[in-house]
Amino acid sequence: MSETNAEAGAPIGAITDDPTAAAAGEEDQQEASGTEDEEEEFAIVEVFGHRRLYGRICEVERFGAKFLRIDIPTEGDFAKGYTSQLYGGASIFSVTGCDRATVERHNRPYHAARPLLSYDEEDEEEGLWPGDDLDPQPGTPAEETAES
Repeated sequence: MSETNAEAGAPIGAITDDPTAAAAGEEDQQEASGTEDEEEEFAIVEVFGHRRLYGRICEVERFGAKFLRIDIPTEGDFAKGYTSQLYGGASIFSVTGCDRATVERHNRPYHAARPLLSYDEEDEEEGLWPGDDLDPQPGTPAEETAES
């Protein structure tokens, strides 16, 4: 026999069109997981000491055991969605707390540096290369040798 949700009259886990039943189900899940009053928690999770993942974390119970769930943002933006991964306690090497900006920055796609678009012959005559016209930072060896 299948279990049913007494309020909605539908099987547990079934999708219903009744918004009150859906809201009641969400409240039950929040109470069970204890996330009702908690803030979002972000962390760097190292799995087996080899993989480093950046994401939003929480503890969930599945299959009669506790797991760490990490939500990894798509292209570094939670608004675009996220992928969830579950890890058992024995597979976690370390968990280091961080902020949301760090998680989003480390999950952005890599964009290669832009190529040099133009090079003037005047620069070549003056002996300048791209970046030579920048002032060195104070205390660098280039500045110290120029002063002596």
